[in-house]
Formats: sequence, structure tokens, C-alpha cells
Amino acid sequence: MMTEPVYIIDAKRSPIHHVNGRFSKLEPEQLTTPLYKHFQLHHGINDRIPADEVFMGNAVGPGGNLARLSLLEAGYDRSVPGVTVDRQCGSGLEAVHQGFRHLQAGAAETVLAGGVESISRAPQRSFFASEAYPVSSTQERARFSPKFIGDPDMGEAAETVAKAYSISRADQDAFAERSYRLSWEEAAKTDISREIIPVSTVHADAEIRSPEKMNKIIRRAPVIFEKNGTVTAANSSRISDGAALTLMASRSSCQRHGLVPALEILDAAAVGVDPTMPGIGPVPAVRRLLARNHLSVQDISVWECNEAFASQVLASAFQLGIPPERLNTAGGAIAQGHPYGASGAILVARLMRLMQNGDLPLGVATIGIGGGLGLASLYRLL
Repeated sequence: MMTEPVYIIDAKRSPIHHVNGRFSKLEPEQLTTPLYKHFQLHHGINDRIPADEVFMGNAVGPGGNLARLSLLEAGYDRSVPGVTVDRQCGSGLEAVHQGFRHLQAGAAETVLAGGVESISRAPQRSFFASEAYPVSSTQERARFSPKFIGDPDMGEAAETVAKAYSISRADQDAFAERSYRLSWEEAAKTDISREIIPVSTVHADAEIRSPEKMNKIIRRAPVIFEKNGTVTAANSSRISDGAALTLMASRSSCQRHGLVPALEILDAAAVGVDPTMPGIGPVPAVRRLLARNHLSVQDISVWECNEAFASQVLASAFQLGIPPERLNTAGGAIAQGHPYGASGAILVARLMRLMQNGDLPLGVATIGIGGGLGLASLYRLL
């Protein structure tokens, strides 16, 4: 069966700021408003071009249909539908994948897809005592996996991955230093503003400490999850607030409305892995994606892999054989921050800019997810 080609017209993100920082008083729907208005102003969405659907990822927000709330907050027409996607820290990329499948199937012609997270405003969840929760408690997250399998905190899971794949503390620290160095260099480039839409008076990401300062901090950071472990706060991502949104369209929509494609989405894959080692999720997801498209790792020009923890990126990269010089070449979440529900869509915004700048023909965005999941998607520069 012939399917409709699907294009990304534009992909933007908000600045990323650390929890309880510059965005601490903004609700998640307020973080997304400037993104919606950008697509309205620059591409005519909600004016001359209707949005057939809006997909928004969110992981620890207030509940309800945040996608619908956010588009109405931005002043979009009340006829525009919206649906909120929760695949935890893969939610933003899952939203892009769902938009892709809708467009590919002909169920929509023009879609907005992305994610948002205000961890600063995230509510606490109360659980009454039960078999799953022996005592009443207040927690930040719901369960990812049943008790008989195991439901570790993400830091504990990162330690499990480090042990299983022999990723040393030195390896993780070196990768964290690389993330800070590349992110520091990227922040100094005026070009990074191409992927950022200001929120209120905030035009840039939170300041990144210099590599010289961070290298000392990284090497001295204490382990935090296991007494004799290797995972530290300094070789893990910074918890942050942020949002990202992509404008996606079918070929027929581009022809009808004069939209100019930047990337073509070729395919997307989702897999499940052991919930005690969610960080390894990118490995089978990427393998499935490449096999379906008759490609090898060497065929991919640039890789964007979410840096929740250094251990998981290194384990995935080693298993796949990704060349280091093609992986996260602009730094990543260890230095820049990880707004859970937005991070997957942020990967797409960054990937688009890097592919356009370097004239790089093929790119992959991939992410490992709490509960034992992996997502990956393949993009071609037009």
C-alpha cells in the first residue's frame, strides 16, 4: 500500500531552564504558547492553514488533556483537536511519531506535535496503602513496572546498565565532560537561536558552566544511588523545564498551502526492553528502524540520543557502534537539561538544525524510556 510522504516544515523549542529557575512560575501551557504563536505567525497555522490535530507529550504534569489546554491557551480556534501523549521521557518523540503515522495514513494533512514539561510546577501524587504501595505515600511518579519485575528509580536503573555493560565511572565522567564542552561551544554560536523561540523575556538557555569548572565538579561528584556505584548527579542530566513543537505536513498539504519541507520523516520504531534497564532501549529500537529501511549505522550522518544518564548513552552507542564524532555533536541533556515530556521533541528540533547546517543527508533521534522502552525515528534532509 502506498503511503503519503510526511515532512517536517519547522521544529522549534523554548529555552531550557533548570527546575525552580526562570520558568518556575509558568504553567506548562504557558511555556508552549510562544511556540504555537510562532507557527501561526510564520506559517499561517490557525489562520489560512488549519491544524487537523495537535499531539503533545507530557510526563509529570497536572493531568487532563494538556495538548487541548495549551492550544486553547495560545488562542487557537476551538475547532482544533488535541491529544496528550504519555510515554514518559519519550513523550515528545512519541507525539512526533503519532503525528507521522496520522499523516502517513491520510488521517490528517497538517499536524503540530511536540512536548512540554514544567517540573517546577509538577504536582505530587498521593497513593493510599495497597498491595502495590504498602504504606500511604506521596511520590513524584506513578509506577512504571509491576513489583514482581522491578520498578527502580531511574538512577538505580542507570547503575544497573553501567554494571551490565561495564561502563566505568571514568567513562561516564569523560562523556559528561564532553557534553558540557560541546554544549558550551554550541551556546556561544548565534546559530543556536534558530531552534529557540523566546518565552516571555527569556531568549536563551540557562547558562552552562565552563568546561574547566565542570570538569573539576564532575571528577569530585559523589555517587548518589549506590554506595559503590558510578552514577553521580554530574554525569546525569539536569532536571529542567521546557517545551518543543514541530509542524508536520503531508505532501498534498505542502502543495496546497505552499509549505516548504525541511526534512522527510522516513520511519519510526518503538520497542520494549527489561524495565530494570530502560536506558538500553535505543539499541533494539535503532536496530529495528535501520533493518526496516535497509540501512547500517554507518549510513547515518548524525545521531541525537537523549542524555538522561551518561551510562545509558555510552552503553547504547557501544552496542550499536555509533561513531563518537556523529553522536550528540552539539552536546545534550547532561549539560543542557532534561524536561522529560519535551526532550524527545527537542531532539528533533536540534537534529533539524544540525542536518541543515552540515548538509547531512540522514539523521536519527532516539531515546530510552522509564518502564523499559525505546524509540527511534529516521529523517532525511530535503
